[in-house]
Amino acid sequence: MIKHHIKMRADKNIQFRLMNTLIKERLFAQGTKITESPQQLEIQYHCHVLYMTVIRKSSFQRFEFTQDIIYQCGNHKNSIMSVEQLIDILRDSFSIKISTKLSKELIHSRDCLIESYKHFEHRHDVITQSMTFARLPEALNFFTWLQHLADNGVTQDLMYSESLVTEGLALQPLEKMKLPMSIEAVKKYTAEFEKTIYLPIMLVHQDKIKTATINNDSQFILNQVIPQYRSKLKRYIEPLGLKLDRYRVMIVHPWQYKHVIAKYFESWVSESWLLPTPLTIEAKATESFKTLDLIHQPYQVEVSVDVQDIHSIRRDCFITMEDAPKITQILQHIFKDDSDLEVTCKPFVSHVKSDVEHSSQLACSVNQKPAIFEPGSTIASSSLVNTNPVDQHTVIDSYLEWLGNGVTQESVIHFISSYSDTLLTPLINAIQDYGVALDASMQNIIVHLGNDYQMKFIFRDINGISIHMPTLCQQFSDLRLTHHDIYSASIEEVVANLQRTVIQYHLAELVHHFTQYEGITEHGLYGIVQQVIYTAIDDTRPHADILKKVFFGAKVKDHSSFQHYLYPELAREKCIEFDNPLESEV
Repeated sequence: MIKHHIKMRADKNIQFRLMNTLIKERLFAQGTKITESPQQLEIQYHCHVLYMTVIRKSSFQRFEFTQDIIYQCGNHKNSIMSVEQLIDILRDSFSIKISTKLSKELIHSRDCLIESYKHFEHRHDVITQSMTFARLPEALNFFTWLQHLADNGVTQDLMYSESLVTEGLALQPLEKMKLPMSIEAVKKYTAEFEKTIYLPIMLVHQDKIKTATINNDSQFILNQVIPQYRSKLKRYIEPLGLKLDRYRVMIVHPWQYKHVIAKYFESWVSESWLLPTPLTIEAKATESFKTLDLIHQPYQVEVSVDVQDIHSIRRDCFITMEDAPKITQILQHIFKDDSDLEVTCKPFVSHVKSDVEHSSQLACSVNQKPAIFEPGSTIASSSLVNTNPVDQHTVIDSYLEWLGNGVTQESVIHFISSYSDTLLTPLINAIQDYGVALDASMQNIIVHLGNDYQMKFIFRDINGISIHMPTLCQQFSDLRLTHHDIYSASIEEVVANLQRTVIQYHLAELVHHFTQYEGITEHGLYGIVQQVIYTAIDDTRPHADILKKVFFGAKVKDHSSFQHYLYPELAREKCIEFDNPLESEV
């Protein structure tokens, strides 16, 4: 039986996220009047009014709401008690075109959150019981507990932190899992539920697969990732009258294997172009459920799943990632002299040779498993603003407590200063010297937190990279990319992409979290970030003026990610502008 408070919390969460997204992305019907006051938001369309109680508001139209949403028409006023009721009112009274499909997805998101919250409470209960049994202090700090587990080989700190990201993107009303994946499948395949996932191993004929690798080894998965499977695969395939050296290994997600492969590739199986095998490899889901951490292996794999992952704002297209191994090597060179920032190596990418839609349905890339072997804890950056089940504080607050300082004005300033300097300085250098911007959103970054505010960053993936080809080619004159049009952009677009991901989708989350505490202001924290960027920009190197224009201009831009769900017929993505909290005359 679902506890009432869990159901209400999940339902309110989706209600508030939906409303915040509609406001932020300006998706209300023309003629809608939105009136803001310090503690209330009033949304009026003709005779229909919605009232929302506001706790606080942050930059980029980020609201924190509380209490019930109130709907009024004439003298009739009532509280909205469910996502379903809110959808009906928005559709019928505010002319918001929420389709039946979108309605089901919003409800599915609410139901996914319910399961995540239930499991989180269960984890807290189990941890409390284990602490009592082991006679550990009830007020044990999360980082102390995490290091205790890691030292005893119980779990990896990074993989544990992946399971703490229950909320998804704060301003995205649709959770990372979408229909047609069932609730049971969500519980099997997402990181929050910490399940071992058995990935089917398939074989694709060499004439039906395209590969790209850093060492020209088309058998990279067999030779480097699962060499222990060679004899088993050989014993399986030889009785069929086939030779293993004419096939390439493809690791597949079990949901994709069950629901999609037979649908699209039945003829391939009958003609022995594609061979199912009885073999699987153990893995755990990461924050992005399409990327799986291979247990007891130094690799992660990113696999096709025919469910859109909107937990991340990165591109997700295997076909355009044929250049990934080459770009990975370039990035290794760019950041080779920076000891505090690295990019995960992607040595291998593969997809089947078919039409574009089908090629994307059967694809796999290999990433080096991110790791930092130094004192401290390595965690997913997204987990920083999520609650942990040990001391039930947000992870970032637990870190400041672990340092012995607690959450004070001084400790927060120190943290933001160290964090933004370590992250931003090498990223700005990469733009000035190479014209390259990585996706620096929270979802794409892993952070190592050590003693005395020591930090290191690892970028998970190169999806979402943007490149100013003229600048990059000055450093790599013989560079040839297959899909350079996908990555290339004007230098202003490159800088804008970095601003969007690192400020709006990363540092803004930390600032929003910390400003709930007395004496800590947005102006003060963004002032620190502003100074870090100003110091990092070298006026004697290329693109300094563009960097200042984008980072310190009066307005910044973002894309309307939710517009597509309301108006799928619109080809162009809507661009929205916000006041820039880093605005400066410099």
